[in-house]
Amino acid sequence: MRRFWQKVDFQADSDRATDDESLLLAAAQGNLNAFNELVMRHERVVYNLCYRMLGTAQEAEDATQDTFLKAWQAAKSFRGGVVRPWLMRIATNRCYDKLRSRTRYPVDSLATDEDGSIEIPLIDPDNNADPVARYEALELSESLQACLDQLQPDQRIAVLLCDVHKYSYDEAATILGVPIGTVKSRAFRGRERLRDILSSNPHTRELISPAQRSL
Repeated sequence: MRRFWQKVDFQADSDRATDDESLLLAAAQGNLNAFNELVMRHERVVYNLCYRMLGTAQEAEDATQDTFLKAWQAAKSFRGGVVRPWLMRIATNRCYDKLRSRTRYPVDSLATDEDGSIEIPLIDPDNNADPVARYEALELSESLQACLDQLQPDQRIAVLLCDVHKYSYDEAATILGVPIGTVKSRAFRGRERLRDILSSNPHTRELISPAQRSL
């Protein structure tokens, strides 16, 4: 993946154990080494979110790069707390920007807040895996992405945050900047729609539990 930051060797010493918040506060003071360490810690999870939201590797790479560029620029405005949700909110906004550049999309309305999560695997399977298994994983990932692309963006991001990245509804609401009831509604509608799509596709049907396939 392209990087806008210069490559710097981060010394493997006691500073390596510094938590994310301290690293970001150091980055706000111009410490590029600290920021590079944050990038290494969070780049994959940010890329996965962007890929699942946008559907193409090129756009996901661009959005990931934009996310960390924005994070570097906004480091001084960080007021403390957990860094990863802060990065995920930036990434979400970058994804929405790219989606808006394609076309306008409708915003989902409020609905029931029932649960029923769906297992959605992260991309980037183990490079050392058996070639056949890796091919099958990539094929499944592509089939799954085609299903996710059929969800409205607001539903897709709610499902990704709650079911893939395992954020609580409250945490997802903070990332998205919407009420918790809205997150529950979007996640529920997204799961229901995704379950229908996955069940109708023989390549992704295995992701649905046998009990849910008949629902």
